[in-house]
Amino acid sequence: MATWIETGTRELAAPSIKQRLAAIRHLLDWLVTGQVRPVNPAGSVRGPRHVVTCGQTPVLDPSEARDLLDSIGVSTHAGLRDRALIALVVYILCPDRRGAPHDGRGCLLAEPSPMGAAA
Repeated sequence: MATWIETGTRELAAPSIKQRLAAIRHLLDWLVTGQVRPVNPAGSVRGPRHVVTCGQTPVLDPSEARDLLDSIGVSTHAGLRDRALIALVVYILCPDRRGAPHDGRGCLLAEPSPMGAAA
């Protein structure tokens, strides 16, 4: 298993290797449960380390956010619910919202100030 992980990390990113290792681990668990194999050799194997210190989610432009909200139909209760939830998420994650300064990558520079107080 260690050789497979080492050769895989040369070609693929760590999250891809971890996902494939999880699939192999699940398959071998199923074979152990079905009494086809006595033990799962991948059960104790750890995948490659992958640390994300800051989100890589791109920030929506105001025009993109408006297009997204306008694309949701409001003729049903589900549409109104979905539009309200997405509007709330867009508002919370808005990079230029007062009290939540972001850097260019969408990461908070400081905690938002409580109740809209000046920072």
